[in-house]
Amino acid sequence: MPRFNSPVAIIFLFFCVIYFNTLQNGFQLDDYYRVIDNPGIQKVLPTSRHFLDPKTITYLPSLEVYRPLLPLSLSLNYALHEYSPTGYHLVNAGIHFFTTLMVYLLCLALTGMVQRTENIPANTRAMSLIVALVFAVHPVSGYPVNYISGRDLLMMQFFLIASLYCYILMKKEGENLLRWAGVLVLYLLSLLSKQNALVMPVLILVFEWVLMKRSLVEKTTWYRVLPFALIAAGLMSFIKFALGFSDVDKLWGGSEWSSFWVYPLAQLKLHLFSYGANFLWPWGISAAPYVSPGNIADPGVWLGFIFIGATLFAAYRLRKTMPLVSFCILSYWILLAPSSSLVPLTHLQFDYRPYPSSVFLYLAVIVLAFRFLNRSTVFVGSLVVLIYFSTSAIQFNSIWKTKESFWDHNIQSEGSLAHLNYALAIPDLQLREKHLRTALDINPRYNMAKLNLGLTLIHSGNQKDGLNWVETAAQEKPSSGQNQFWLAKAYKLTGDSPKALLAASQAAKLKPIKKYQYEAGLQMTRAKRFEEAISFLKLVLDEDPDFKRTGFLLGFSYQKTGKSEKAISIYETYLKNDKQDYQAQFNLAHAYMDVDRCSESIDAFNKTLDQKPDYDEVHLHLSNCHKKLGNTVQADRHLQVWNTRNKKETTPSK
Repeated sequence: MPRFNSPVAIIFLFFCVIYFNTLQNGFQLDDYYRVIDNPGIQKVLPTSRHFLDPKTITYLPSLEVYRPLLPLSLSLNYALHEYSPTGYHLVNAGIHFFTTLMVYLLCLALTGMVQRTENIPANTRAMSLIVALVFAVHPVSGYPVNYISGRDLLMMQFFLIASLYCYILMKKEGENLLRWAGVLVLYLLSLLSKQNALVMPVLILVFEWVLMKRSLVEKTTWYRVLPFALIAAGLMSFIKFALGFSDVDKLWGGSEWSSFWVYPLAQLKLHLFSYGANFLWPWGISAAPYVSPGNIADPGVWLGFIFIGATLFAAYRLRKTMPLVSFCILSYWILLAPSSSLVPLTHLQFDYRPYPSSVFLYLAVIVLAFRFLNRSTVFVGSLVVLIYFSTSAIQFNSIWKTKESFWDHNIQSEGSLAHLNYALAIPDLQLREKHLRTALDINPRYNMAKLNLGLTLIHSGNQKDGLNWVETAAQEKPSSGQNQFWLAKAYKLTGDSPKALLAASQAAKLKPIKKYQYEAGLQMTRAKRFEEAISFLKLVLDEDPDFKRTGFLLGFSYQKTGKSEKAISIYETYLKNDKQDYQAQFNLAHAYMDVDRCSESIDAFNKTLDQKPDYDEVHLHLSNCHKKLGNTVQADRHLQVWNTRNKKETTPSK
């Protein structure tokens, strides 16, 4: 194995400088569903649950996908520091750091294979280091580093690069069962991080064809691909048939577009004018840019088609004279294929998608630079490029600090999602309304923008128009639990309690997640429909006993239905975690009193007074409890306090 102590130190130094300002950044995008309030990560053990239950990745059913290493790693973060973002960002940066080291080793291995045929300088360490540093600092890489939920992509990349590197090393040093097992385990870990790694068999096929000079009609070529294909097929079969799960409906965006060809045509243009442009001008990288649907009459689509075709043709022609460049070109497109080719996904563009491919773009460019330019020019140019990308990376990191700073940057790309989220991040209701209307101007069908515009108008005092917008959004998606939940909030804000109760109940039934079940239980409790409240609150308590005031509400509902012993059990458990809830202490004391457990009742009432000394009613109940126990002096004292504060005459006990 090559020695690379100095490159490690250089890479580490770059990381400290570039990514130091990420540590205090906040949660963004799907972090609010995968990290914040996600019960799936709030305990580490048993770790097997992440591999057997896709629900641990999020509390939002629409975001459920099978990437078990993501919630597993997030649960370790949560165990150490709960919701402090610094630890999460340290782990993301750490994964990217080790991936960069693997990129360095991979480049050493690949350049070493073709050193003579491609006029590569004898010192391939410097060449590989340049590639690794550009990969480390470019904002395309900074996107998943800053995005905590982007850790799945970071881990996938690490394990995929490690698997490919070990495969090349095995080819060089000799194959055996143990080495094959190591290569395939790394590949499996890559798949368990994110299924974009399904293209690895194609990557191995291209490696054998281009760099190892094997014929595509030879059986031995396909035998080398077969183990990777079997691992991929085996995992997908396990997910589908053993777990009975499929995330196709979560990722498939075919129904979003007017035609199947809208998505692939848009990708043709994006590859040249967005993803390609971002490598040269990273200042424009955005989380939610506006993308026009693909149109065959768009010149940009045809230019993108020509660009892709030309690079593929070049790769084919160069496979004998410049095999490493050829391999890099083909690898770039192979790794982009899962998200940016024919298969229509729900979003046309995410600027982090070229992250896995970027390694091979950088390597191809540096190989060509050393081939056609003198060494001094390459080194000076590389230094300038690194300074340029590092500057843009530091600036890019800073926008992730808060929701407002993040979406303020992204609205420049004029995407409807950016305008919606920026509106939700700012307190100014007039400005919020402006951006929500802009989001609807861009995309008149944007249901969430309608929903939030309605709620904003209600908060601004325009209840009639606001409620109309919310009702319209709910009618457009009658099976959406989320829409029913916010419709309930709208009815509550406008004072229509019966309709709020109905909508909250409907939301919990359509999408049985704890947030909606809790709201339904809360509304039922306020409506004094305690049996129905119990049915919702029990579900929340079973999933997450510490969620908001579930224990309090459930105990209260049991108490009101005459089930005092159950109420006592629930209150006692609830108060172990929230000992400062004086009302829960009072209710527990009252429940004890209802079942003649006066000693325990007195203790709980005294705790209530410790927390809220002016809770006058407590003295009346303490008087009654002491009287039952024969403590006449204590009973009279509390009764006197009660009567004095309520301006009544004291009547001594007999």
